[in-house]
Amino acid sequence: MLSKLVKYEFKATSRTILWVFLAFAVIAAVSAIFFGNLVTQAEAGGTATDTGGTAKGLAAVLLFFAYFASMAVMMIVVVVVVISRFARTMLGRQAYLTHTLPASREQLLLAKLITGSIWSIASTGLVLLSLFLFSLREGGWGDMVKGLREMAAEGSPIGQSITLLALLIVVSATAGTLMFYAAISWGPNLLKNRVGGSILAFIILYIATQIASFIALLGAFSGTAMDALAAPGADSAMDAAAQEELLADPSQSFAISFSVSDFDSMNYLLGMQTILWVCFGVVFWLLARYMLRRKLNLA
Repeated sequence: MLSKLVKYEFKATSRTILWVFLAFAVIAAVSAIFFGNLVTQAEAGGTATDTGGTAKGLAAVLLFFAYFASMAVMMIVVVVVVISRFARTMLGRQAYLTHTLPASREQLLLAKLITGSIWSIASTGLVLLSLFLFSLREGGWGDMVKGLREMAAEGSPIGQSITLLALLIVVSATAGTLMFYAAISWGPNLLKNRVGGSILAFIILYIATQIASFIALLGAFSGTAMDALAAPGADSAMDAAAQEELLADPSQSFAISFSVSDFDSMNYLLGMQTILWVCFGVVFWLLARYMLRRKLNLA
């Protein structure tokens, strides 16, 4: 039954989200190609006269605005579609039909969580892919890959950092989706106005997560583990030889600016953030589950 629910959720939400994804992908690809050509012409010594500088400058500004505007629209549309679908089918008029399905409240919640999380992760992936296209056209990707390989050869935990970052994106997207669901489930029990109650519940949950994050990270950074990571050493600062190498070849800045201790500190922070979001996700799941099972308030 869960697979059928997930399939139906994807079918219902993809009607809007896929079109928004396609629009953003087209705008990002056109922008990357256009900016790449501008960089190539600039490096070749092109001038405003032979390249139509005014027109291309205006086009660059418009594409720059369109790229970031479409990115913002894509993120907003994903959130709106996901939360409106949950509110309409779990607490709205359609909820009477939803709750008659031969599925438990946990299956219904899990199906919507899987769908919402995947759409959120996909939107983040599209943004990262668009940034990759920009760096590819400008030649920065090759320099970054070269720097990563050099740091890996020197013993820096590059693979661990990438893995932790990917894990954090997945966990935070899942927990963030659950926070919306928990707020929507809790909201009708806070205020008579369902929308106002959901907004109030979200604000309460958001403030609570920020306070918990601050306390947890404050304790982590004041501990002996972080003190050991931050201890000064031979690899904690750029030495004179590294500075000379950077001046001779600026493309090496990515590799030189990070040391092993920097990656250890970053991995420690990424690990702490991942654990925090896992804990938040569990709390949000339990809250949403409790409200749907014990305090369900249909429209």
